[in-house]
Amino acid sequence: MGIVIKPLDVAHFGTGKGSSAADVHSIESFNLPTHFTLAGALRSEIMRKRGEDPEVLGEYLKKQEDVNNYYDKLLYSPAIIGPYIVSESDLPSMDKNLLLPLPLNIYKISKKQEYKKGEEYIYAYWKKMDNNLITDLETGIEFLPWVRNRKRYEFQTGFLSLDSFKKYLMGVLDNEGKLEDNSIFEVNPIKMSRPGIRIKPETGTVEEGYLYFEEYLYFVYQKDEQNKEFYLYLESELEAELFSNNAQKGLMPLGGENRYVQYKKIEFSLKEELNKVKDDVIKAICKSSPSEGEIYFNLILLTPAYFKSGWKPDITDVEIVGASLERPLKYSGWDMATKTPAPTKNFVRAGSVYLCKTKNKENLKDLYLSSISYEYDGLGLGIVVPGVPKIYKNKED
Repeated sequence: MGIVIKPLDVAHFGTGKGSSAADVHSIESFNLPTHFTLAGALRSEIMRKRGEDPEVLGEYLKKQEDVNNYYDKLLYSPAIIGPYIVSESDLPSMDKNLLLPLPLNIYKISKKQEYKKGEEYIYAYWKKMDNNLITDLETGIEFLPWVRNRKRYEFQTGFLSLDSFKKYLMGVLDNEGKLEDNSIFEVNPIKMSRPGIRIKPETGTVEEGYLYFEEYLYFVYQKDEQNKEFYLYLESELEAELFSNNAQKGLMPLGGENRYVQYKKIEFSLKEELNKVKDDVIKAICKSSPSEGEIYFNLILLTPAYFKSGWKPDITDVEIVGASLERPLKYSGWDMATKTPAPTKNFVRAGSVYLCKTKNKENLKDLYLSSISYEYDGLGLGIVVPGVPKIYKNKED
């Protein structure tokens, strides 16, 4: 079971940062809501349906007296997987066309280079570094992402269809850039900036020198010179509470200014779809490993993660020997007890890929759809799946 969210208006998901020029300020928005935003919206909606004020949760945190298991579940264990996106026309075929974050070892040829249409993407190899190569990389990193074509490549924060993602996990996604049609999507919400002014609460008059522009999103993207609407998809351990009393859908505020979205229950489950190929993926990983006794595998983040050591996870009996990452995301969230912004932290992006090795096949089973995040694992951060790596062996590969 999962949740589909349909925005009814423009949306704003604050990044906590912006820019200023003289007396004019700009406030930016994420393209999609964060786990903190989604968890807050789900908690508040569930509390309202129970006839309780959501502010009760903040008071509960502040007092820290009697244990309330129901409140604790809302606060600490929403276990959100997502948000992912799906176009309106693809709702009946989500087992193939749900869009997941593009793994970051799939690159796009730079716009400054020439390429044939349909061949602008390439799935990079992992190539072992020369022992004589001097780098400033952390000790233990043995492999770097590598492509054979002599072109300029760049990260592409797009999306990969679920059908192609399964092939990626199995190691059967084409490796030379000729990816199937409709497998990779560049979906960016259409953005606009709206002006505003700050009002002095004590007088109700305009605060001098504070004009701002706030970024808002339309949940449509442009394809073939047409605007296409898309929805959000997620799963959560709070679905039973959200859809209590046989409810199938509802309305709730989400994001800045509490703009309303429609949510509804669907029978599709991403976790169930990925579990269908779990055994096959693990067999393919073991079969592809280049040496006896050591199992090499990709570890792909399905949701952002926070690690104590910055970009690098600490996983028992697993060694990180390569990584394909982008710049971290900065999240802060909201401290419900103090009603103030929480400290800002760096989070590794969904779609990040680690090349790992282990000697124990059971580690692959344990990692599949589990969390490796140092904190916020109950929120659903740090969910990973292992997959077959493309390791470069010789010039004939």
